[in-house]
This record gives sequence, C-alpha cells and structure tokens, in this order.
Amino acid sequence: MSIFATNLRCGDGVSPEFSMLSSALQCGRSNIGSITLFVSTLLASVLAMPVVSGTLEDLIRSGALPSVPKKPSSVFKIDHVKQKGRVTLVLFSDREPGTRTAIHTHDDAGVTCIVQGEMTLYMEGVSPIRKQAGDCYYMPSGVRMIGFNSGKVVAKFYDFFNFKEGGTSLSVVEGKGCDSKGGVLDEFCALNPYMQHH
Repeated sequence: MSIFATNLRCGDGVSPEFSMLSSALQCGRSNIGSITLFVSTLLASVLAMPVVSGTLEDLIRSGALPSVPKKPSSVFKIDHVKQKGRVTLVLFSDREPGTRTAIHTHDDAGVTCIVQGEMTLYMEGVSPIRKQAGDCYYMPSGVRMIGFNSGKVVAKFYDFFNFKEGGTSLSVVEGKGCDSKGGVLDEFCALNPYMQHH
C-alpha cells in the first residue's frame, strides 16, 4: 500500500498504523504516541515515485508556482524530544492559499499530514503529489522540494521529523539559501530553529 494513494479517514478499516493516525487526526483524539508509531512505520517503508522532467526552478520561472516563498501563517511546536542522539520534532502549521515554501531538502525523511485544505508536494524528478485533509505525504531525505497550498482555503497540517541531534529538519537550497540577508528568504529562514543556517 502506498502512502500516496492512502486516505486516512476515521473508520475506513485501513492498516493498524494508518488507523492510529486516523484516530489521532480525524476522530478528535490527540495521541502523539500513536502518531509517532505511525511515522516510524512509514519512514521504514520503501516508496516508489513516478519520474517527470523539469526542475522546480523551471516550474517557478514558467509561472506554474508562485515565485516568492512565504512562511506559514502560524507554526506551533507540538512535540520536541531529544533521545539517543536523535531529535523528534512535531510541528503544526497554517499555510495561506497560493503560498509555498522555499526550495529545500531534508537531512532525514519526514512526513506531512493535512487536517484541513490541501497541499501539493513538488519534488525534483517526480510527479506532483496533491493531498487533502486526512492524507499524508512522505518527504525523502536529500531531495529538492517545495510544499505548496494548492487549495482555496488555509491549509492546516502536521510535520513530523526525526533527525540527528545537532542536525537540521530543513535546509534551504533556493538561491543562496539562508545565507543571503535582506532578500525574499528572510521571512522563511527565520521560521524554524532547526533549519540550516550556514
């Protein structure tokens, strides 16, 4: 079963891992332990992705995506645990319609789960992955990507990361990254203390 084809809805009779996340996200229960188990199981799976041509920069230059990255409307740190040389970070964010992240990579894989609206993940070399409330998408390590609110309402979503202590959850690779000051990336780069700043 591919996470890209899975809708996480309350009572759908999906696998136990998806049911736990479904319960936590859709059925009004807040159970970080269930979500953490789901994320651990998901990150251990191998996912196949269809290949497409074109770069993220080509999509932006063509006007297919907004040219300026914006930070989410709000970001809340839900959980932050350091254990055995690893950091587990869970964030809850709101993103306005028509806005996107900066082009970035992740040192370690992550997962985004949408609870309202829709988001589309654009990754280098694969078809766009559009997900709506109740769905999740997987973000592999080392792949250039952006998250884009492709819907008409504010998107609300959880991001789940587990990375090496002293590492980062996200490294901006657009333009000069977070090194350039006074540019369009300033707002985005100030967002997360676990983002890479050279």
